[in-house]
Amino acid sequence: MTGLNSALLKSAALHSGLLVLLALSVEWQDEPQKTELMIQQPVIQAVAIDAAVVEAQQQRIEAQQQAAARAEQQRQAEITRQQQEAKRKRDEAAREKKRKLDEKRKKEAEQKKREEDARKAEEQRKKDESLKKQQEEQARKQREADDKKRREEEQRRKEEQARLEQQRQLEAERRAQEEAVARAARQQFVLTEKEKYTAKIQAAIQSYMIGDNSMYGRSCKVRIRLASTGFVTDFSVIQGDNALCSALKSAVYKVVEFEMPSDPEVNRELRDITLTFSPRQ
Repeated sequence: MTGLNSALLKSAALHSGLLVLLALSVEWQDEPQKTELMIQQPVIQAVAIDAAVVEAQQQRIEAQQQAAARAEQQRQAEITRQQQEAKRKRDEAAREKKRKLDEKRKKEAEQKKREEDARKAEEQRKKDESLKKQQEEQARKQREADDKKRREEEQRRKEEQARLEQQRQLEAERRAQEEAVARAARQQFVLTEKEKYTAKIQAAIQSYMIGDNSMYGRSCKVRIRLASTGFVTDFSVIQGDNALCSALKSAVYKVVEFEMPSDPEVNRELRDITLTFSPRQ
């Protein structure tokens, strides 16, 4: 805009200069010619000549002005084009700069995001690893506690089993001792009862024996089988003196039924007995 004003001012000054020169030229030419023209030619002719010159000069000046205006317009258009081109380049450079800056910022943001994601991922990995170690440690401690508890329970079970086994053995020994004592007592009782009833059987047989002094010093061994009621079911001589054995047989059958104990075991012991008789004086 400043350049255009300057050009207009220059053009106006040029036009003014041309007008001044034209005026001086006319004035300078008028002085010598005035007298001559006043003498030789009519005034109308001089005026016509001066008007043609002025017109020609004016046309020349206008042509020069138009050429100068066109040149100025072209110069101004070139200046405007150059300014627009410069502005376009500046704008393009600014856009490129902004694009590069945006791209740089974008890359930096992406890099920052990747770094942040990597940092968060590493933190999460460490947290997960720490949690995993804690869980593994807790699991290990739990396994150790479970193993310890299982061992203690197994130890208690074994101790209890050993105690119960010892108690069972002691109880078994006690029962065995009691049973042994009971069996011994029972055996003694049976033996005593058997001996007692055997003595009764022998006494009953002897009470029915009829003999003489010739039987003294002799002996007879017999086997007697009895029913549970004491009834004689069989009599047999094992060995001995015939006369004595015959007298024994007669005496046994005279008794018919011997006194028998009510105890079943003693009763069974007496159902098959072997007796030896040896009369004494």
